Amino acid sequence: MDFVAIDLETANNDRSSICAMGMVKVKDNEIVDTYYTLVDPETYFDGFNVMIHGIDEDDVVDSPTFENIYSDIINFAEDYNLVAHSTRFDMYALADCMAKYDLPIWNNNYFCSHRISQELRKGLASYRLNDLVFQFELNSFEHHNALEDAKASANIITYFNHNNELESIELFCDTHDFKMGKLNKNGFVKRKHSKATEIALDYSNINLQEDSIFFDKTICFTGKLQKYTRKEVAQVVTNIGANWVDRVTENVDYLVIGNLENLEKATGYKESSKIKKAKINADKGLPIQILSELEFYQEMESGE
Repeated sequence: MDFVAIDLETANNDRSSICAMGMVKVKDNEIVDTYYTLVDPETYFDGFNVMIHGIDEDDVVDSPTFENIYSDIINFAEDYNLVAHSTRFDMYALADCMAKYDLPIWNNNYFCSHRISQELRKGLASYRLNDLVFQFELNSFEHHNALEDAKASANIITYFNHNNELESIELFCDTHDFKMGKLNKNGFVKRKHSKATEIALDYSNINLQEDSIFFDKTICFTGKLQKYTRKEVAQVVTNIGANWVDRVTENVDYLVIGNLENLEKATGYKESSKIKKAKINADKGLPIQILSELEFYQEMESGE
């Protein structure tokens, strides 16, 4: 497989505040070139971000701006497919930064090592980059170093290829019903086939909450919610870095039941097909949890 893996770090919650960028070029499943640079984001550094990646104002004093490195990174990426771990952040941050400097948005397709891992290794407790590296016994790395993270993402993809589980990204998309992502257009997501799943999500206001129990988890809802419409709650979970789905599959971590406390008191209450499926999954030993709508909101508030 040929692709370019990308990872970046930001100075604060603004996705366009890129302060480090790492890229890894892979040809025939071998790393053939790398690119790394610190970037002057021309904005402030938030203490929380500094705590995560260790980069501060002093480190980028003599570093180029994103506008200065644009030609270098576009020449490095060429027309390769791009990959990142959690493209919902990296690819949208990349597009935001290009827009910030009024630069042309790349036309490259992209895919996500996080989503591919979820699809090919269902039921894992965590799909975070460092946990997958440990799970797959890949080379250890310095987490939150942009180049090291890009290498780790690349190694996950080549791991699946070597195991004959990922012959090509195009075949994966056909087999697992995904569509390729496009910068500033659409994410790397499942194709939609039914009216029930046709919810257009906005990825412009994502505020990842890594301390939340819902971060990096897949959540499904059933029943009429008291606080949100189905579209609104899908956007809420997307904003904190969770995955919203409309069906209970073996990959679902939480099923949230609308108005459960009152439903259970109602005469003739019958469980929905989603609840029945969730209980079957739980009986199989899959790590799915069933929450009431109230419990979901309480957990959301505790993670803020």
